[in-house]
Amino acid sequence: MGKIVFKHVQLNQKDLEPFANLVYRRVFENPTYPKLQTLVMDLKPLTDVFSTTLIDAKDGGKDRTKVKDLAKDALKSHLTKLGMTIELESDGNEDYITNTGFPVRQPPIKKILDYVDVPESFTIKNDDKRKGELNFSWKKPNYATNCIIEELVSEGVWKRVASSTAASVQLTDLTPNMTKTYRIYALGTGNLVSDYSDVVTITVNP
Repeated sequence: MGKIVFKHVQLNQKDLEPFANLVYRRVFENPTYPKLQTLVMDLKPLTDVFSTTLIDAKDGGKDRTKVKDLAKDALKSHLTKLGMTIELESDGNEDYITNTGFPVRQPPIKKILDYVDVPESFTIKNDDKRKGELNFSWKKPNYATNCIIEELVSEGVWKRVASSTAASVQLTDLTPNMTKTYRIYALGTGNLVSDYSDVVTITVNP
């Protein structure tokens, strides 16, 4: 809690000055931040110098660009020092930090999955050019590691005939004019298993 994200280090040149000015306006002479006043007073001239050198550098020239880069590095360094001091003085209080204009690092949200969705849009088509071949496709569920296709071989009895980590698979060398029934389900991390899809019945092209 209360950890600053030093985004100003990654800001481009046009955003660096507005960020520094925002921090200055929020902290300078603010009674909430008595221990920051010296650092904030030093922030203003560094920001002004950077602003001036940035304008001068637009006219080109290596010397002016070098001066601008030095001013930029000085401003970033001071902002980093100020941010570290704010973080220290905050004692973990996020409001103390965010009211200065500095962003606070949000802890990552760890999603614990206890299910896997059924593969959607499960379809089967005969191949237009090859006899005895079926093309299976579906929308792969998020977080699924594998999808399993089963064929109905007798009443209530299903047989695994294919699997895929993608969202499609083919079955070849099937007997023409045979009517087949299939279903699909997904596997996920930690031995998670989805429900079955609706069954799809198709007759293999002769």
